[in-house]
Amino acid sequence: MIEYQRHEPAIFIHVPKTAGTSVRQIFNSWFGDGLLPHYANASTGALPEVTELTHPRESGRPVCLFGHFNQLRGFGIPGRYDFVRQYLTIVREPIEQAISEYFYIRKVGQNWKDQSRVPKVPLESHLASASPNFLNHFPAVVTQDNYRDLIEEKFISVGTTEHLEATIKVFAARLGFKPMTIPRENETPRDQQISQATRESFIERQQLEYLVYDYCRRRLNDQSLELRTSGSGSA
Repeated sequence: MIEYQRHEPAIFIHVPKTAGTSVRQIFNSWFGDGLLPHYANASTGALPEVTELTHPRESGRPVCLFGHFNQLRGFGIPGRYDFVRQYLTIVREPIEQAISEYFYIRKVGQNWKDQSRVPKVPLESHLASASPNFLNHFPAVVTQDNYRDLIEEKFISVGTTEHLEATIKVFAARLGFKPMTIPRENETPRDQQISQATRESFIERQQLEYLVYDYCRRRLNDQSLELRTSGSGSA
């Protein structure tokens, strides 16, 4: 994976329901006024404006654009931030990410302009046709042929929600910051369960998403091991 270039802008891809709200607090402590948000306004339907990243910030702090980048909704990275050369992200086991997003949107989506995004059916029925969208946040179209090269050539590091403490330690080392305690934010209660058959069917249909998730998980393990072995923060 690539080495962080402090003088160049970075992008943190906040995949929905991967502890991004908690992680944003840590990045805000690290980057201060160099952390720039990139989120759509669900209530009005307004998409995030393209942020100027090509010039250094007056404060001298490194710059990190942090947020959602959904190609399917018209505000993906391609065509907007093609010049950015370094990324970080956190992913989550795909069915768990889909379930968490279902409950979250059902909870907060009543006043959203786009009601087509708000699930109207029980969880199992939703998962029967749902497809995780986290790959649409990536810097390019992801395929079975390119996902390894995409991660190795564009990402400083990748983490997982399931191993968040290790993720933050690796991110801190890779970016040159001190590790911080992870706040717990934006957790949504669940009141429905799914059958094993529904789970297995979902996994079978989302093979690319699971390939990417498993690769990210392995690379996090690799960088964590290198960090522990070296003791120098190099991974």
